[in-house]
Amino acid sequence: MLDSFTQLWGSPADTAPGDMLAVEVAGQLAGGAAYRMAEGEPGLWLTGVAVLPERRRRGVGAQAYRALEDVLRRRGTRRLLAGVTGDSPAGQGFAARQGFEEVGGTITYQLDSAAADRAGWGDPQQLVAAQGLRLARLDRFPRRGLAERLLPLWNRTRPDQPQPWPFVPYSARRLEQEMLAPDAVALPHSFVIVTPSNQIIALALSAQLAADCLASIYLAVDPEFRGRGLALALKRQLIIHAQEQAIAALLAENDRRNCAMRAINQRLGYRPLSKRLVYQRALE
Repeated sequence: MLDSFTQLWGSPADTAPGDMLAVEVAGQLAGGAAYRMAEGEPGLWLTGVAVLPERRRRGVGAQAYRALEDVLRRRGTRRLLAGVTGDSPAGQGFAARQGFEEVGGTITYQLDSAAADRAGWGDPQQLVAAQGLRLARLDRFPRRGLAERLLPLWNRTRPDQPQPWPFVPYSARRLEQEMLAPDAVALPHSFVIVTPSNQIIALALSAQLAADCLASIYLAVDPEFRGRGLALALKRQLIIHAQEQAIAALLAENDRRNCAMRAINQRLGYRPLSKRLVYQRALE
């Protein structure tokens, strides 16, 4: 069931929600609903409904959602969240019919690496070095203990990322399991900025979606080092690296309220590719 549902869900098994409900028609999987409790808030659950294309518009999705809501009401759930792609009127309509309201969203940007215009950039490494800092590839650091080295930066910057539930500080083990261990995470295509004492104060973490496509999964600068152009330097270094490695496309997803990072993307030639809308429903 897990393999079948993750095909519907559109995510690898190691990131799929842990609890699932299936809807079968004539003994065959037709769709389902998945749910996961949000960190730090037991009354908030992240939800999703997926239906096989040939079974859509037959009430399968509504059936799955009703079963999901019934399960979560019994668990004392107060709020539900769901994500819908911005180019899916059917999905948006489905969310509205179930009583969800739009509360946020993200924009995914794409850059054609080969076409990126580097005229007038300067060298990102030199810009960083001029501040007494060093820009390096993440795989140049010892793999053992890497989560512990990244943890202070992560816990200082992760609360800045918009999310509709309270931030719960990570442990090194959780950071390792969720952000470093998955196969898609590409340390040779990720970069950090460090101080002379080797403190990591900025991170650009990438995932390799295909041989010629990278996605930025986390980019952050320690609050004490912001306003120095370090995020821009990391983005430029990633583009230079992509051109050198014949990586054709770079993707970056940003909260639509993150105007600063969206402006950097647009400045570097990234173009909007898709949108994802976040919906919420309060349960009585």
